[in-house]
Amino acid sequence: FKSVGRIDNVKMDRSEKTAIIAFQDSASVSRLINSHCNYSIVGNLPASATQKDLVQLFKFTGRVTDIEWNPKDCFAILYFVDTLSANNLLNCGRRFMLHGNVLKIDECEEVSTQEAACEEDTVYVGNIPQSASKSDLKTLFSVFGKIAQVTLKSNRDSTYRYAFIVFEHSDSSIALVR
Repeated sequence: FKSVGRIDNVKMDRSEKTAIIAFQDSASVSRLINSHCNYSIVGNLPASATQKDLVQLFKFTGRVTDIEWNPKDCFAILYFVDTLSANNLLNCGRRFMLHGNVLKIDECEEVSTQEAACEEDTVYVGNIPQSASKSDLKTLFSVFGKIAQVTLKSNRDSTYRYAFIVFEHSDSSIALVR
């Protein structure tokens, strides 16, 4: 994680296979979350489309490593070898057509620096189980102090969930990461 920013503290829980990482600024948290956006969502796919069609159509942007295909809903998620390749697809300015359909290209969900708002009173928590709710997180982390807000998010395909826990006082967030 050193590549995304300066780390204040790390708290490991080996039994739960998790870590709480406190960064020095919100930009680092934003870079960490957005660094995982190595995919693009392609919609309005014709029923006749194949995975091979998609690989051929988008190969100029970068190497496609995997495709999550949902022909029933006419969309696919293309995973690229890196975030640069996914961004190449989004930023190329081309209009893509496949078998007569104009395709819709969407990016992965990114978190802005303002949204992350990782001040001294905020803690980022990643790898949250699908079954966990905001209420569960509030109960779990309230032992460190009074919580002002819990923001629970996931990436578009819901394979990765994370939260921002905002405490009313910064000493609570500091106690948590220590």
